[in-house]
Amino acid sequence: MHLNNNILKQLLILIFLGFTLNSFAQIRIHSPYSIFGIGKLRSDSYNTVLMSMGGIRNAASGEGLVNMYNPATYSSFDSTSFIFDGGILATNRTLKSVNASETGTYASLNHLLFGFPITRWLKSSFGIVPYSDVGYNIVDDIYLNNIGNTKIQYIGSGGMNQAYVGAAIKLHKNWSLGANMYYNFGNIDKTRNVLFPDSVDNYLNAKLRGNVRISALSYSLGLLFKKELKNGQYISAGMTFAPEANLNSRIEYLASTFIGGLSNPEYLGDTIISTTEDKGKVLLPAQIGGGLVLEQPMHWKIGIDFNWQEWSKYKSFGISDSLANSWNISVGGEFIPDHDAIKSYLKKIRYRLGFRYSHTNIYLKGNHLNEIGISFGFGLPIVRSKSTFNLGFEFGKFGTTNDNLIRENFVKFTLGLSIYENWFIRRKYK
Repeated sequence: MHLNNNILKQLLILIFLGFTLNSFAQIRIHSPYSIFGIGKLRSDSYNTVLMSMGGIRNAASGEGLVNMYNPATYSSFDSTSFIFDGGILATNRTLKSVNASETGTYASLNHLLFGFPITRWLKSSFGIVPYSDVGYNIVDDIYLNNIGNTKIQYIGSGGMNQAYVGAAIKLHKNWSLGANMYYNFGNIDKTRNVLFPDSVDNYLNAKLRGNVRISALSYSLGLLFKKELKNGQYISAGMTFAPEANLNSRIEYLASTFIGGLSNPEYLGDTIISTTEDKGKVLLPAQIGGGLVLEQPMHWKIGIDFNWQEWSKYKSFGISDSLANSWNISVGGEFIPDHDAIKSYLKKIRYRLGFRYSHTNIYLKGNHLNEIGISFGFGLPIVRSKSTFNLGFEFGKFGTTNDNLIRENFVKFTLGLSIYENWFIRRKYK
């Protein structure tokens, strides 16, 4: 395999930038709703190309597209190609209640994906993506008789990541079957502080901290039917299934007293309870999805997706949460005016547009919270190469201000680089 020096530099810069941003962004999100379950799910933005088309994923395939959502799509890789797809994600999120608002911005690694052929009928992929993000700092003010003002502070950080390896085989001219094996790992740190700002000597502040470490395997399956129509168009139908997974986990508890806190330095006091390495399970619920795509290769494509996940069964160390079954629907597409244009670069650009609606897994005060996103993006071809820079944008809102809840308005921006290179091709001339 021979990589152009400029593309190789771009690859190294992107990987370095992605890991650097990730290492500094320990809290990768600012959302009070990430307090529930394993945090705010990242599944709608793993891939810049697919996010720009509303998140359609179950039937989207192509020789230069690494679609880890449906491992059966790996069968579409070219038999002599090597594909790298990496990207970073930046989000601006505004939290709004009836009486106040707050804005936060964060950035982190979004995805590192690789795809390549093993044989003509067996293709493979591996990579790493964030699965969920936890990041919040909430203060609740209450008044207790004989004690006075009391503040309860909730702080959380961390999340879960997935490293995966997968493969797809051609069962028939039109049918492909694939599977992914995931290594799920990460730390979720949740702390609850009880502070007594009116007390000088009588009451010490109290802290309860729990740290969950996840380290376990899971898997998913994918099926793809792709057929060429008489007019040169293709129709694809895809299905994905991930069974329920009990993830091996360990939890550490620390309960202690302290003074200070909030905007003041903290000074720990006595340790009340300390436990380490308690073993347990975090149940990742089953998920199923399906989708359709109609396309004219190198000109246009349009698709629709539906996904469902059984979050009502979620448990962490035997304890349930304020979660309910979730589903989402996505529609989107891509248009290339003239892929072979010589004089006009604008005609070679891939223009993408999409919409998604999610009935999320958060259920609070009788409200099942919903999320809406409108996305668009561009695939900018690199001259004299099959590689592209991908830009994606999404505008949306999550939640509601009803019943004293919080609505989140967000803007997402993803920058990705898709490198498509020939593999095992001998040079005719040196």
